Amino acid sequence: MAESSPLQWGQHLSAQLEDDAVSLSAVSLRGEPLLDRWYFAARDNEWRTVPLTIQREHETQADGFVARFSAVSAAPSFPLVVQAEFIADHGGITARMTAIARGDFAYNRIGWCLLHPTANHAGVPFTSHHEGAPITGRLPIEIAPQPHVDGAPRSFLRSFDRFALTLDACDVEYRFSGDLFEIEDQRNWSDPSFKTYSTPLAEGFPRQARKGQRFEQSVSLSVRSHLATNPVGASEPRPVTEGYLPLITLGNTTTFAPGAFRPRNGFVEFNRIRPQLHNATLVLGINGAVHTADDVSVMASTHAHGEIVRQAARLAEGCTIVIDPLDFSNEPGEWYSSRGVFAPSPPRVSDDPRRTGEFAVTWLIASITSCVDAGANTLAYFDRSVENAPVGHTIQRLRSLRGSAIRLLHTPPGVRGFTLASQQWLANTTNAPVAVDGLTLPPFGNAVVG
Repeated sequence: MAESSPLQWGQHLSAQLEDDAVSLSAVSLRGEPLLDRWYFAARDNEWRTVPLTIQREHETQADGFVARFSAVSAAPSFPLVVQAEFIADHGGITARMTAIARGDFAYNRIGWCLLHPTANHAGVPFTSHHEGAPITGRLPIEIAPQPHVDGAPRSFLRSFDRFALTLDACDVEYRFSGDLFEIEDQRNWSDPSFKTYSTPLAEGFPRQARKGQRFEQSVSLSVRSHLATNPVGASEPRPVTEGYLPLITLGNTTTFAPGAFRPRNGFVEFNRIRPQLHNATLVLGINGAVHTADDVSVMASTHAHGEIVRQAARLAEGCTIVIDPLDFSNEPGEWYSSRGVFAPSPPRVSDDPRRTGEFAVTWLIASITSCVDAGANTLAYFDRSVENAPVGHTIQRLRSLRGSAIRLLHTPPGVRGFTLASQQWLANTTNAPVAVDGLTLPPFGNAVVG
């Protein structure tokens, strides 16, 4: 994710205005996260993100801001022009967009998407409305399976035009017009968020745009605080987690124990079909760049690794759990085989330079911290192409420590880590420097101390 401009307004609302996208990020109220990201998305008929050439202007006002965007598709096969704006005032934000097709093309999505962080949204009460009929419930704590009907994906909740949530610090209500919206649990793909998006998947895809066709949507967010003046307090400290280090090794996607079960589309498929396994080996891959491949998003995926492993271990009780590979690429998208069929591992070695730099070491430490008490027997990272890179040397060191006592550290927000072999292993998962016990970790940096 590129540079962004910080904004603060109203009743202690804040956000980041991204410079290279029609997007807001880190929307919060007094430190309580409301949205990880709120952005315009154009997806082609294979779910690839359509690149946009963007011009942006914004102005701050007495009690808010206005940001306006003009965008043109940079893909000749997807001729689309977009006008969009965010208007913020003391009570919330409204986003509007108009997109016009300059030719005929197939698409899977055109419209607004909102990412709700699962860290403080999982389990919260919600009320959704469709044509005035309410549904009440709680957002799932367990990773919600993505249903399939007649072979096509669906949301776990009926589509809506209003959606209200009760968080610790505030009540939040979203209102949608121009299309129906629905929500999915992106932890199925290791994104630590619930995503609200248009158009409902049940309406089918790909869809066909005709020259001159207009797409118009608006989304409004309104906030009512539960607190008078104090910021959100620190959460209760988690109990100290102690355990033993599982096998940490390089990825080996070709050789597994006889009878190993490997769903062809990884965890999302396993979570959907939930087969009965008995004393088998369950093999799942985790791709940290399914939906987007920027640094912030790839690093954030580590927060969901443990949830995936924990749920897999619970559903496959008594089985050996192998996560192979845990990997990412600089090109977003699910892993496909050469025949275009979903596969639970990458079809080729990635040329992402982050895999051979310090970023990969940080990603590894953060992922292990997430997974250490989740129930995996083996965590296999990347592949032999990184054997001589810093992360390869780190994996070799960790492999030699299999079975050693490990203790998770209670570190500042954004820093993950553990104590192992009398050393502290620290990972800064944020894009800003963080101080830890007199040591400053650079953005996405790491350290082994002791």
